[in-house]
Amino acid sequence: SGALTDPLPHDPITKLPFPGNKIPAANLSPAGLAILQFFPLPNTTGSTNWVTSLLEPIRTRQDSIRGDVNISKKMNLLVKYTNETWTHGNAAGNFWGDTPFPTLSSDWNQPSHSFAVKLATTLSSTSVNEFQFSRAGNNIFITTNAAGVALNSDIASKFPTVFPKAAGVGLPTNWGADGYPTLWHQAPWQNHEDLFIWKDDFSKVSGSHDFKFGALVSHNIKNELSNNPSTVASFCLENSRTGNAIAEMLLKDLPVGCYSESDHNEAALGRWHDFEFYGNDTYKVRPRVTLTMGLRWSRYSPAYSNNNRISNYIPRLYDGVHPLSGLVKPNEAGFGRSLWHPYNKGFQPRVGVAWDVKGDGKTALRAGFGRFMSRSNVIEDVLRMAGNPPWTTQVNSNWGGSTANLADDPTFRSLDTINPGLKNAVAGVSNGTGFNAVDENFRPPESWQWNITVSREIIKNTVAEVSYIGNHGTHIWRRAVNVNEVPPEKRAAVVQAYTNNDPNAQNIANANRLFPNLGPIAMSESNGISNYKALQVWINRRFTNRLSWQVSYTLSHTTSNVPLTSFTSATTDSFNFNLDQGDSDLDRRHMFVSNAVYALPTFKNRGSLVSNILGNWQLNGIVTVLSGIPLDVTTGLSSLYFGLASNLNTPFRPNLVSGVPIYLRGADKTVYLNPAAFSLPAPGQFGNLRRGVVRQPGLKNVDFSVAKNWKVKEKYGIQFRAEMFNLFNTTNFNGFDAGLSLVPSRDSTGKFNGKFTQNNSKFGILNFNRGPRNIQFGIKFNF
Repeated sequence: SGALTDPLPHDPITKLPFPGNKIPAANLSPAGLAILQFFPLPNTTGSTNWVTSLLEPIRTRQDSIRGDVNISKKMNLLVKYTNETWTHGNAAGNFWGDTPFPTLSSDWNQPSHSFAVKLATTLSSTSVNEFQFSRAGNNIFITTNAAGVALNSDIASKFPTVFPKAAGVGLPTNWGADGYPTLWHQAPWQNHEDLFIWKDDFSKVSGSHDFKFGALVSHNIKNELSNNPSTVASFCLENSRTGNAIAEMLLKDLPVGCYSESDHNEAALGRWHDFEFYGNDTYKVRPRVTLTMGLRWSRYSPAYSNNNRISNYIPRLYDGVHPLSGLVKPNEAGFGRSLWHPYNKGFQPRVGVAWDVKGDGKTALRAGFGRFMSRSNVIEDVLRMAGNPPWTTQVNSNWGGSTANLADDPTFRSLDTINPGLKNAVAGVSNGTGFNAVDENFRPPESWQWNITVSREIIKNTVAEVSYIGNHGTHIWRRAVNVNEVPPEKRAAVVQAYTNNDPNAQNIANANRLFPNLGPIAMSESNGISNYKALQVWINRRFTNRLSWQVSYTLSHTTSNVPLTSFTSATTDSFNFNLDQGDSDLDRRHMFVSNAVYALPTFKNRGSLVSNILGNWQLNGIVTVLSGIPLDVTTGLSSLYFGLASNLNTPFRPNLVSGVPIYLRGADKTVYLNPAAFSLPAPGQFGNLRRGVVRQPGLKNVDFSVAKNWKVKEKYGIQFRAEMFNLFNTTNFNGFDAGLSLVPSRDSTGKFNGKFTQNNSKFGILNFNRGPRNIQFGIKFNF
């Protein structure tokens, strides 16, 4: 209808409210109206004004077959095959690329398979060899749910694009603002993965030594579309011109921010190989002392594309004039098919010792130290390099700030109109073009781990352990950091232009980049670090007198200067990684878990009727109490406010106001964070809020199950189970809107006046939980 509230929008030309707070029909955007059909109409009152329970059918089936053949007395062959199907219909908001509303949702189909063959050979009474080949793979097919096909087509018909649309592509990705979620739609999309592994393990006992040697070779395939179709065209919501982000989507001929479009969705045919060798000796030094020494060598060959349609940007090759001079394709500039150099020094020593302190088997001291390496995310960097020229052509619309009109720049576009300059930009790569890159000296991530444990039988059948564990991570994947930013000494000019509302602020920022003729260079680097320290206490009672139980508690602290969760980009300043040093996104200080199993009497001496009814029942319970993990609060400010040319999705943090509580303790438990605890940093200054200071709520949960077993003759059995997850129906929140949406205030001349408004009314409101009580019943037939 065009009627809007919260906050009330104003006309971007007159700066006055629309008549009746309603946008006139002549000013409404047909494309904006089509996209807004995505939002269902309210069905309840309050700020959360649409509530429903969705039907999302999940169907799974797994078929397995296994065969064991004794070829001879010393040789055994095992063959196993598993085929699984999994479908999830109407998957609204549950997976990446799924919109949070059922008006436009996806159907997922994920078939998978695995095959393994293992040959075990007893070479002598003291030596055994095992050879194994395995293949595992899966596909993911995502299609638009039938209920959303018409809406997707309607959006496609009203949203013009520079390049021709692919079949089935409609909704352009909208990156969200002011508490509105990101709107994107993954379908149609697919990928395919196959992993082939050959491995051999040989063991030999010789006197006090137990030797093990082995090797592993793998060939891996992953074919994946480099973008999802929705982000082939994408734009940003703003609120700086009307005060309401949705109003700006509805207004015709209002320029959109950060518009980007690619000519097609390139498929990356990723391939990679792993080579590993190891040797290990478990040496019984004395009857009470065992020493374990080992060495592993790993070579994680850089990934490549099977059709060579990738390119990497190497800044040192850029000649300062021609944007493409730094772009390298396979088999150029000293590179092979892979576009970063292999790391061949993957030697990983490990050592451990176990000491039976008194020789009675009741007190033990164990310690270990070693270097461990792994492969970082493989396909991500191949996907990004497939998005570079010449394989993919991209256009980007300029952004002229809060006072811009569609006619101000030939490359501007609105939802309904594309200026000719944006179409002309397709002709080729020009100054200001951005690139994707991987550091040519990219290294696999590694960690140095150490631990020391003391265990003691404190009473009969009960053992207690106390452990100290440490982990220092190096060369951690830093995803998509912009290595072509404005250096610190040149940022003052950018800040001044932005605060003075200079329409050329972005051009000034671009001119002050490290390489002025280029746009952002989103480079994957391997320079992240992390540290983990933990005290662990564990008590275990072995199953005795029909009862067993365990109790564990961990006090830990994890810090890092890079996110440790996958697919996140959060480097505040590429010239100063220390700004992001803080508590890791995985840091959980306190973890308490206990479980117990109690078997009721069998009553086997009371007759078959009593035994079948009352006997062979088993009770199981798990209690979990966890403290919350961090979730960073962000400002939503333009990178220009900090003197930077682009943010590459960096969520700049605000200032923390001293003396003001971060958390609210009111009657409404969903109102979690206090907006007054955060403020706008000074222009050109990053906020003083460190990573990891703000935490999500913790978790308290009890799971309980009851099982009854019946024996049918000797070879068969029947089990009935009743399982209750979240037994006491405890509400455990696990997410909130962390975007403040701070907007700098300006005086009558358009200059920044040192004040700000906070435009996200849903900030700090707990909006996700881990689900209610779930009860399920099952019957198993064992044979």
